[in-house]
Amino acid sequence: MNRIDNWSSVINVVEKRLASWKSKLLSIGGRVTLMRSVLENLPIYYFSLFKAPSAVIEKVEGIMRRFLWVGSSEEKKINWVAWERVVRPRKIGGLGLSRLKHTNETLLLKWSWQFKKDGNCLWKRFIVVCHGGTRSWSFLPLRSAANGCWREIVKIREGSIGNGKKLNSFLRGVAVDGVNIRIWCDPWLLEFLLRYMYPNIFRLESQKWCSVADRVNFQNNDRVMRWAWRQDPRSSVELNELFGLLSNIYEYDWAAGCDK
Repeated sequence: MNRIDNWSSVINVVEKRLASWKSKLLSIGGRVTLMRSVLENLPIYYFSLFKAPSAVIEKVEGIMRRFLWVGSSEEKKINWVAWERVVRPRKIGGLGLSRLKHTNETLLLKWSWQFKKDGNCLWKRFIVVCHGGTRSWSFLPLRSAANGCWREIVKIREGSIGNGKKLNSFLRGVAVDGVNIRIWCDPWLLEFLLRYMYPNIFRLESQKWCSVADRVNFQNNDRVMRWAWRQDPRSSVELNELFGLLSNIYEYDWAAGCDK
């Protein structure tokens, strides 16, 4: 789906839908309503699975612009207001239309959310089997040599999505039994991932994809740590990081319920 030709069916659907409307009889308000309720939703299925090339986004938005100002996808007319202003939310002076690029990226980002939320479902296990290679301890697993839609999803997740922040900065897991939360690679204990907060002892971890339950064991209402180091922490830096991590874990509020 990186090839523009493979998106021709999406573009054709948008153009055919416009051809079936008596758009010149509609006011601009009517055209905006149709664009919001129909045109923006036509490519949703493809946008939810594939990263659309920039040329495809520009083509579809060009059709929408001509429809808004002219009422036709073929004729040309001066655009009296810049498209960047048209697609702004209403409360800041726009018409509330969506930027297709943002829609595409948001729909793909939802897979990152589902990956962390869906537990041990079949599609998630399939992804882990296919991509759980040398980067299996990352927020989302990805084989460096793999291509396809999952690679695009991971690339979008690793980019900045709001105020320069990444997706995982907006997520926080709640660990109770700790089965579904990765101790090093999921955000749960602190604002940042533990593998970034304590990099020296993370290097000593032999199972970097381990869960909280693999390392924290509850015995008689007390927490017992079960480490699996490649070698025991020895240097002052490693020991300071270990003591800091233990302090944070023992101060954590282990509320009743289940992981989420």
